[in-house]
Amino acid sequence: MTKKAIKTGLLIALISAGSLNAEKSKFKAIVLSALVPGAGQAYMGETSKAEVFIGLEIASWATYFGFRHHGYALENEAVSYAYTYGNLSVRNPNEDFWYAVEMNQSRSKYIEKLFREARQIYPDSPDSQVAYVNANAVAGSWSWPGETEWFHFQDLRRASRDAYQRALVVTGVMIANRIASVVELIVNKRASSDSEIGLNMGITPGGVAVVGLSKKF
Repeated sequence: MTKKAIKTGLLIALISAGSLNAEKSKFKAIVLSALVPGAGQAYMGETSKAEVFIGLEIASWATYFGFRHHGYALENEAVSYAYTYGNLSVRNPNEDFWYAVEMNQSRSKYIEKLFREARQIYPDSPDSQVAYVNANAVAGSWSWPGETEWFHFQDLRRASRDAYQRALVVTGVMIANRIASVVELIVNKRASSDSEIGLNMGITPGGVAVVGLSKKF
């Protein structure tokens, strides 16, 4: 997150906010902050607070796309690795197929596992066991030459999922940032009218966001 990016975001927020109405409206400020964190503060002229929220929003989006890109790259790397070392024979593989490749060293072992499941469900019906396997087995075959290659494929898949999960967590941060931006406007509105506790935010010279409470006497 750079100061230039924050200032650019703040400028955009100011232009967007200013285009609505010259009259300052708390309701409009709240709506703006719900859409873009910090836009409501920029609209109300509270630029230091706007910088905090907008800076966090810019950093969140950068982090989100970073994790998504990393997850996608690892996912493609896993697919390429499987075609190189996994002796794959498959058309149009779906996620069920890749999960089976990840969890089983070969198709033969995968089928054995399905038959074990089938025997537990239908212990006295061989025909039902076969039908169960045929109904649940994925199309395509594979065979890892050894556990080293198989485990590496698992590591790639796991790392890809972790990256996607982190991206999902960042979306939660984005939502929380919007809520905090709206709450800050509401709290300070009450503080200004009732001389109660207000919420103050800013950025230190070192670039650290700080939040504090103040009370008017």
